[in-house]
Amino acid sequence: MPKLFGNQTLHKTLRELTLSIVGTTVSIILTFGTAAMLEHRQQEKNRRMIAMMVISDIYDFEWRLAQEDTLRYAVWEKDLKELRTLSHDSILRLTDEQRVKYWDALSTPVSYWYDKTAENMFSSDISTFRDVRNAQFIKVVGITYSDMEAIVKTIKAKMDEKITNNKLFLTNFDTENMSDGEQLIAYLGMKEVRGYRVDFLESFRPYIQNRIKGLHNQVGECLDIIGISDDELNDFLESQQFIKQANE
Repeated sequence: MPKLFGNQTLHKTLRELTLSIVGTTVSIILTFGTAAMLEHRQQEKNRRMIAMMVISDIYDFEWRLAQEDTLRYAVWEKDLKELRTLSHDSILRLTDEQRVKYWDALSTPVSYWYDKTAENMFSSDISTFRDVRNAQFIKVVGITYSDMEAIVKTIKAKMDEKITNNKLFLTNFDTENMSDGEQLIAYLGMKEVRGYRVDFLESFRPYIQNRIKGLHNQVGECLDIIGISDDELNDFLESQQFIKQANE
C-alpha cells in the first residue's frame, strides 16, 4: 500500500486533483461565458432590430406627410392665395378647369392615416422595453408617437371642417339655380369658409411644415441614441420595401 505523505504518490495525487478542479472550472467558465456572450449578442441584435423598426416607422410617417404637404397642401395654399386676389367678375369668367382647382382647395377633404403596428408593439410589449434597455430612446420615441397622433388628429379636424362647410353650403343655398361661378362666389362668402381659408394659410400649413422638420430631427436623434447610421437605416428601408413588393 503506497504512502500518501512524504513521497511522490502524494504530489502526483495532488497534481491530478488540482488539474481536475482547474479543468472543471475552466469548462464551467467557458460554457457559461459562451452562453452569456451569445445571449448578449442576441439581445444586442434584438435591440437594434426593434430600434430600426421603430425609427423606420417614424421616418415613413415623416416621408408620407412631406409627400402630402408637397403634392396637396402646398397646391391648396397657392390656390387659396390666388382666390384672395380675384374679384367677383374674375371668378365668373373662370374656366371649368380653374374652378375645379379652387373647389378642390376649398372643399375637397382627404383622409390621412398610418399603420400603428410598430407603435402598438413598442408601447404595449414589455419585452420591447427589456430588449431596448435605453430610457432616453424610449422617451424620445414615446414623445414622437404622441406627436404623430396629434398630427393625424389635426389633419382630420381640418378635413372635417371642409365636410361641414360643404353641408352648410348645400343646406343654405339653392345651387340648382346658380351658375358655377355664382356657386363659388357664394361659397367664398360664407363666414365658415373664410375662417377655414385664414386658418389654413396662417396656422395649418405652417404647423404641418414645422412638424415635418420636427419629425426629421426626432429620427436623427433616435439614430444617434442607438448608434445606427443613415446608411444602415437606408439599407433596412430598402430591404423592407423589397419584402413588401415581394409579398404583393
